[in-house]
Amino acid sequence: MTTHSPTRTRIPRKHGRARRLTSVVAALLFMLGVSVAFTGQASATVTACATFGCDGHNPNIQTWQWGPTTAPGGAPHPRGAIELRVGKTDGDQYAWARGTYPTGAGGAYVYVDRQNRGGGGYEGGLGRHEVGESGWYTMSGTNTMSGWSGMYYNPTYKQVRACIYLYAGGETYCSGWY
Repeated sequence: MTTHSPTRTRIPRKHGRARRLTSVVAALLFMLGVSVAFTGQASATVTACATFGCDGHNPNIQTWQWGPTTAPGGAPHPRGAIELRVGKTDGDQYAWARGTYPTGAGGAYVYVDRQNRGGGGYEGGLGRHEVGESGWYTMSGTNTMSGWSGMYYNPTYKQVRACIYLYAGGETYCSGWY
């Protein structure tokens, strides 16, 4: 019996340029998939608006020239805190409420009150949103949510405050006027 040694044939490999191109295309497709997966209401397109026309808009999708920052006079409540957030865009100042609340504690909603400086022209319960409402909250740690109201124009002749209403106990807590 005659034995033959196996024949080896050399298979040409793809060279550098084609291999790199394949890697780049794969990486781009992966990143596109990741960005599509994370797109949601909170990353919606900014809607053009000005002054009172911005009332009620989501501050989380706004482009800010200054801020946002927390105004002085925030207040604790039995299960978290309420803060008035302020920021400036297109030269105009806006304010909104941000409240923290533990998950599973009965629920809460946040809103803004606005009035003329010196009194009068009171507008209450503006921009009301549930803490935990889709597109209007984020988790702050493992069991605490941070939710926010719509943003409201705050010209120099107005003042605003942030409030949170706790369903458990039926109590309202507000920041100071700003």
